[in-house]
Amino acid sequence: MTDRSPSSSEDFVDRVMGEVARQERRRVPVVLALGAAVIVLAVPALVALAARPALDAGLALGAAGMAELVKATADNPFFWTGVVVTVAWLGWLVSRAVRRPS
Repeated sequence: MTDRSPSSSEDFVDRVMGEVARQERRRVPVVLALGAAVIVLAVPALVALAARPALDAGLALGAAGMAELVKATADNPFFWTGVVVTVAWLGWLVSRAVRRPS
């Protein structure tokens, strides 16, 4: 059997109570930090919710602009000439890279 003297159990109790007191001292700063984190994370969400109509309008305008860009370039012969020249140039670069001895 192990010998447990009263002083060792008192030391244990003192250590435990010291840790409890330390945790109680930490409670206020931890609660304040959590409150600050909630505010910091909530403010951008509230701004985005308040500006939702403007964000939706911006996204709709961007989508309409992209649709017009696609329509404008789809029937443009200069666009397709550029596509053909670019693909031919990339093909030529790939063929040079493949033929190059290591």
